[in-house]
Amino acid sequence: MVAVIFVERCNGCSWCLDVCPHQIITLNKDNKAEIIEEKKCIECGACALQCPQDAILAHPHGCGCVSSVVRKKIRKILHLPEKSSQCC
Repeated sequence: MVAVIFVERCNGCSWCLDVCPHQIITLNKDNKAEIIEEKKCIECGACALQCPQDAILAHPHGCGCVSSVVRKKIRKILHLPEKSSQCC
């Protein structure tokens, strides 16, 4: 599942742009987030976790590319121990 952005909720803060490991999110002419290369989405969930408006829906299954801060959030949400053999 590629991340889905609900533009009506997006406030243009660009936090999702900062955490996307493959830099595939941009702000459009209306200052709303949009995914520009869906095929490159790795479904890590970093954008959804970072969004203060809950404007992004993504299923984080992890890839190892996300930052340690986002990795900690994913572990907490998935109820994984701090150190895990699973990705993320």
